[in-house]
Amino acid sequence: MALRVTFIGSGNAFADGGRSHACIHVSAPGVSLLLDCGGSSLPAIKREVDAEAIDAVAVSHLHGDHFGGIPYLVIEQHFAGRTAPLAIGGPRALAERLRGVEAALYPDFFRKTKIRYPISEIVLGANETEFGGALVSALPVKHVAESDPHGLRVLHEHETANRARPEVIAAIERLHPWEDGP
Repeated sequence: MALRVTFIGSGNAFADGGRSHACIHVSAPGVSLLLDCGGSSLPAIKREVDAEAIDAVAVSHLHGDHFGGIPYLVIEQHFAGRTAPLAIGGPRALAERLRGVEAALYPDFFRKTKIRYPISEIVLGANETEFGGALVSALPVKHVAESDPHGLRVLHEHETANRARPEVIAAIERLHPWEDGP
């Protein structure tokens, strides 16, 4: 299997034109990684990839159109019978913000249910971290400061003749501060 980058969602905060919120699937041998998982991503994920095969979700920043779909993915995978671990990584406040979204959307589920598969959460930073089968780093970019914005850099090591060489498989998402918006 060759490297594959699937743009599952590329819509803005309002999902203009019927496009799903931010969600990119990166796959290669040993790699199955989502870059962002916005609030409207789950139906599009289910159309494009096997959600159970996703090993990790890397979040660029803490706006709902980039991380708000994670609770839906977690619940759907619980009821789908997933057993494989899921890693979630992103800005330092990601875990806290996820707990808030979970409590707001499905307090009964997240408070009472033991999820059937392991979930780990990590903070992604400037140092490359093994994540979802790739090396992922998160570098600060300009955007709304409260969202703790980072561009995600993903490297995948693959074998060539006699040595491994890094291949950049996803680039930094360029974010700009809102000038006239919220």
